[in-house]
Amino acid sequence: MWLNDGSCVRLRPTHPNHVWSYDFVSARTHDGRSVRILNLIDESTRECLLIRAERRWSSAKVIEALASVMVLKGVPEHVRSDNGPEFVAKDLRNWLAGSGARTLYIEPGSPWENGYCESFNSKLRDEFLNGEIFYSIKELSVLAERWRVHYNTVRPHSSLGYKPPAPETWLTATSKGHGAVETASRRLARVSGQKTRQYIPSQEEIFNCAKSYGVFTPTFPPDETAVEPDSHAGNDFTSI
Repeated sequence: MWLNDGSCVRLRPTHPNHVWSYDFVSARTHDGRSVRILNLIDESTRECLLIRAERRWSSAKVIEALASVMVLKGVPEHVRSDNGPEFVAKDLRNWLAGSGARTLYIEPGSPWENGYCESFNSKLRDEFLNGEIFYSIKELSVLAERWRVHYNTVRPHSSLGYKPPAPETWLTATSKGHGAVETASRRLARVSGQKTRQYIPSQEEIFNCAKSYGVFTPTFPPDETAVEPDSHAGNDFTSI
């Protein structure tokens, strides 16, 4: 939004998927060849949604990268970027408009207007790129993805109260039992008002079930209370 004095008010993110921002960072592999890394973040949650390295980028590759994230995260309301040729391409703008996302372009030569992404780019360079030697673009991609997961799930963020943007687990109030998980035996006990206990079928019930399916003909073990026949029943012994 532009003001009368020529200044502008940047759209502030208020909720997840409100404003995404993306930008390129340059790097090199060990052989001296250049690599361009596309970084995509959610300005509200500070979560890094994508880090992808390519030798050369085009608007078609940018569309592919955005689409792969939108499938998992949904379509954002706005996408902020600078005026690079890949970002201002007509086919990219048409694709974003068709998906329902609106573009937010910063003023040329004003990287501070894309401050969230610029801040992330500096962290990526200081904490990852400057400390590694990449012998191939594949190695760079694998290590970058590992760093991205660490950044989202472990690394604390000062603007989030020193919590990671997307931790793997949350601490919640615990209660006895299994919460919403309810087995058939628990449900039956709850409905009947009886105390919950694990149901264990008897041996006879197992044999009858197997016999009904024709698995085998059950042979019950001898009754322990029965008196075994005397092997010398035919002999007549008299006690001495």
